[in-house]
Amino acid sequence: MLRLVIAGLALMLAACGSQPPLSVPAPQVASERDALKAALFQQQRAWQGVPYRMGGLSRQGIDCSGFVHLTYRDLFGIDLPRHTAVQANVGETVPRTALETGDLVFFRTGSTRHVGIYVDQGMFLHASTSSGVMLSSLSDAYWARRFWRAVRVPGLARQR
Repeated sequence: MLRLVIAGLALMLAACGSQPPLSVPAPQVASERDALKAALFQQQRAWQGVPYRMGGLSRQGIDCSGFVHLTYRDLFGIDLPRHTAVQANVGETVPRTALETGDLVFFRTGSTRHVGIYVDQGMFLHASTSSGVMLSSLSDAYWARRFWRAVRVPGLARQR
C-alpha cells in the first residue's frame, strides 16, 4: 500500500514539471462486430430456454427460422423472410472457414433444414428442438456432420 502511495506522489510531482503532458489516445470505440456479438449474446440471454415450437413466433414457443427472423428484425432492423428455405438464399454464400458474426448457418437435419446465427469462435445461436433457444458449437459432432451452408446477410454492418 505504501508503495502505491509513493508511486502516486511521484507521478503527481512529475506532472508538475515543465514538460508538456503526454497525449492520451482516445479510448477505442468497440467495433461494429463487437456490438453485433454483444447484441446476440443479449438476445441469447433474453430468449434462453424458450421452448421450440414448430411455427411458433413468441416466448411461448419459437422455431429456428422464426427466431432468426425476429432477431434480425428486432436487433438489426432487417426484415428477413420467415422460412428457412428462403432465408438460405437471402445473401452471399460464404465458406465455413470465413464465417463472421451475424452470418446465417444452415444444417440438413433429415428431411428438414435448420438455421442459426453465427456469433463467434465457432458458436451459433438458434432455437433447438431439444433445448429451445441456446448457443451451440459448430464443432459439436451433431452439427458438424449436418452443416450445409452459410449465408452473409446484406445490410448487416460488420466492420472490424
